[in-house]
Amino acid sequence: MNSMVLEAMHRLKKLTNNILKALDNKCLVGGIFCDLTKAFDCVDYDILLEKLEYYGIRGSAHNLIKSYLKDRYQTVVIKNKSFYTYYSGWNKVTRGVPQGSELGPLFF
Repeated sequence: MNSMVLEAMHRLKKLTNNILKALDNKCLVGGIFCDLTKAFDCVDYDILLEKLEYYGIRGSAHNLIKSYLKDRYQTVVIKNKSFYTYYSGWNKVTRGVPQGSELGPLFF
């Protein structure tokens, strides 16, 4: 297992342990959980670029980030068990940070 998975498992074990200890001590336990599954897909480029400029990212750094985000295209490839491959058309990506990238979580 990679280190991120191990860290997540450690944190989950610690949380569960803390909840059980609190319940054993007759404490009231509550939790708020947020589902961020599609959050990375919802980042608006114009808003992100405005915020970066507000925080001092200007000039060539701003232009580099803008060129990284804007004018991206994606396609979907589906392979089935019969070895047929289907391709969607190329569509322009208008929002969302590139997933699996190092910058994705930072931009989010």
